[in-house]
Amino acid sequence: MNRCLSLARACALATLAFASTGRAGDLPDPTRPPATQRQAAPSVAGAPAAAAPVLQSVLTGEGRTPVAVISGRMVVLGQSFDDMRLTRVTESTAQLIGPRGPTLLALTPDAGKVAALASPAPLLATAAKTTPAPAQLTMSLRTAEHK
Repeated sequence: MNRCLSLARACALATLAFASTGRAGDLPDPTRPPATQRQAAPSVAGAPAAAAPVLQSVLTGEGRTPVAVISGRMVVLGQSFDDMRLTRVTESTAQLIGPRGPTLLALTPDAGKVAALASPAPLLATAAKTTPAPAQLTMSLRTAEHK
């Protein structure tokens, strides 16, 4: 019985020792926005740096006024964002017009749309030519096992 208590104490001490060495502060926060979407630190002179607006979300639909979430702020179509006015919202873009002219923001600025195939038949035909039938594949595996 004494031996069991000693073993339990040793396990508890080892657990505490290992738990105290880990540091959660060293791990990156998975919910933190990417560096490109975080606001820049104030400049040396103390004036905040002007960050480019980032389109984060759009809300559109039949019978509703379009809304864009730009740099963390919800902007309804026609409202102002800084010194610009939201003039157009689509499923993936928002257009702002200001003193420097129009600015088009995109949800995924580096991605483009790719047209889908009308029918998957060409892909299936190609796959059928290059992939052996299941019976052939099974036979070849069985043959390999008996060698």
